[in-house]
Amino acid sequence: MALNSDEKGQAAITDSLYFLMIVSALCIVLFLISNAYGNTVVEQIKRQYGSEYAASAFKTIFKSSTPRIEGQALEETPEVDYLLARVKEDFADDQKLNSTAGLLANNIVGIMEPVQDNYDYVFYIYNSGGSTTDCISPTDPGCSGTITPGGNAGLIFLLFSLHRTTSNDLDKANCTANPTMVWVGNACLDTEQVIFLCYPASGLANVHKVEGLLSNVGSVSKSESWIRLISQNSSGNDNLEAAQVNLAMWVSTVVPEDVLNELQCSSSWKRSGREWEKIPTS
Repeated sequence: MALNSDEKGQAAITDSLYFLMIVSALCIVLFLISNAYGNTVVEQIKRQYGSEYAASAFKTIFKSSTPRIEGQALEETPEVDYLLARVKEDFADDQKLNSTAGLLANNIVGIMEPVQDNYDYVFYIYNSGGSTTDCISPTDPGCSGTITPGGNAGLIFLLFSLHRTTSNDLDKANCTANPTMVWVGNACLDTEQVIFLCYPASGLANVHKVEGLLSNVGSVSKSESWIRLISQNSSGNDNLEAAQVNLAMWVSTVVPEDVLNELQCSSSWKRSGREWEKIPTS
């Protein structure tokens, strides 16, 4: 029996509703996919920006000009050299950075200035072994020796730049009037950037602690490279140390205090505005 006009109209409306439901479902799925893709692209751009900045800062730090005579101003000194050359000479004396540690820290903080408001970072140098050959890897052309961990393997230099948030007793009006403070809930919070210089014991275990810390702070942008350092062994012969330099940065987050204590870190400078303040040693 043929359908009447009412039945045909009802069937057409039902088909239209099914069609609209299918199209709506497809639109929702496409929106979710495109939104997730967009977030992925944004994260990749952020990581790429951070990696490129870290790589550029990394090169600038060691290629910065520094006076050959300690204590002289760069504009007045008669002899200038790369900071990397000074670091190598300083390490060759006693396998430590003594005269160049502060100079290196000043260069790092100054070069990382443009991103200091939003990012924390760590700069560290560690040597993983020594060799009497003129290569740092057994795969180098003409390398006849092997790289073996030496007694001085471990961190040579370690610097953290971290943000610390503390509360105070200011009311909301005075808190919001201060550009370095923010009112959150019912408390006035003051955020300071603190520079930590660390002097951990030798051994690669402390290097692993730094790497473990980086795995728990979120998305990390990192740049690394190898440098050659010269040291002398007990017999007076030169050893070639294979040292890795690392610069890692991440969006500011809370870093456990116990890790800093284990790495023997002490706060050296801080600032809540634009001026740095040296923290007195206790």
